[in-house]
Amino acid sequence: MGKFEFDLTKNSIVCGDCEEWLKDIDKNSVDLIYIDPPFFSNRDYEVVWGNGFEVRSFKDRFEGGIEHYIKWMKPKIKEARRVLSRSGSIFLHCDYHASHKLRCLLDEVFGEKNFVNEIIWFYPNGGGRSKSTLSKKHDTIFWYAKDINKYKYNWKEIALSRNQDQGTFGGYFKTDEKGTYQEVRSNGKVYKYYVDEPKNNDDVWFLNIISQRDKTERIGYRTQKPEALLRRVVECASDSGDLVLDFFGGGGTTAKVCSDLGRRFITGDVSPIAVRVTADRLNNNGYSNYKIMGLPTSREEYLDMDGHKFAEMICKLTGWEVNIKKSGDKGIDGFADRGNIPIQIKNQRQKTGRPDIQKFVGALNKYEKGFFVSWEFSKEAWEYRASVKDLDIEFIEADKILNGLFSDKIDEAIVKKVA
Repeated sequence: MGKFEFDLTKNSIVCGDCEEWLKDIDKNSVDLIYIDPPFFSNRDYEVVWGNGFEVRSFKDRFEGGIEHYIKWMKPKIKEARRVLSRSGSIFLHCDYHASHKLRCLLDEVFGEKNFVNEIIWFYPNGGGRSKSTLSKKHDTIFWYAKDINKYKYNWKEIALSRNQDQGTFGGYFKTDEKGTYQEVRSNGKVYKYYVDEPKNNDDVWFLNIISQRDKTERIGYRTQKPEALLRRVVECASDSGDLVLDFFGGGGTTAKVCSDLGRRFITGDVSPIAVRVTADRLNNNGYSNYKIMGLPTSREEYLDMDGHKFAEMICKLTGWEVNIKKSGDKGIDGFADRGNIPIQIKNQRQKTGRPDIQKFVGALNKYEKGFFVSWEFSKEAWEYRASVKDLDIEFIEADKILNGLFSDKIDEAIVKKVA
């Protein structure tokens, strides 16, 4: 039995490395996958929340170049194919940095014959304004089916009306009892195209990116994609009640759109803050029918964690280096500032007292500064800290780091503090 037990009849938000938790989803159980993996741009803005989980993942992707990036993606794409149903599809969102390599990877895993479309998302209001090259104003979304003979395509759900299509409708119009139409002659035959009838959408989608001034949809996630884009993907390739998977969940756009459209979802992210933001976004829109997995949601659940695992999680969340020594470490659980600041982390219900701080001071040796993390500190601990003149001991309450992960509203000040 795996670490996660998914109830596929319900919605789930998962915290953790998707390469691990995807293995716990039943094969052939997902109807649609949309993923917007971190682009191979090697830009710092992709570390959105600034916590250690993302920093680690960022390094995992880029150390070793593009071939390493594709190697990092491959097991995830293989798991994606395994969990897809026979009528399922995957939409992979990328840009020019790695689109050529990702297309080859999808061909390898899904098979060239199961390629459906290369969708170009053109954003009229965004993109670069280079003077040395053509402006880069589009992303690419690759659409592959699990089985090219069985995949869903609800073309009428995203169809254009012909009077929207200036490319088709420009010229002479006629009218009959059915309405206004354009007459096209081809190979000796006459075709009538009526203005009001639906027309199959194209593989170039003109959709604006989210404006920086948008106060309703924008949540501060710099690489956030517009709901209109996700709505088009979900509507065209899934039905009401279908299960949609997004294992690079980010700010929760897929989960929000699926909730709006009556689809079930599994979404997840390596960052606990991203998971909390997704949950808050759903809550703020009146959706609470989901389960958070892989992340404690209350102080009591954190207190039930093993001390070493709790310390490791705190270090990864804040970007501190985990002390790999588990014995003879003198209570030092991690380091900040490139190894210059030792850290001790206590996960206990009673207040941290003076003896704990005295032991920590004794373990500092050559160091001039240290961090001590605990849920609460006794009056005696504070008094002793004040009496230590030759060392800078900083007390950090665990609430200050973790509260944003289980409160109703994520505290931006906390995010900035641990970044």
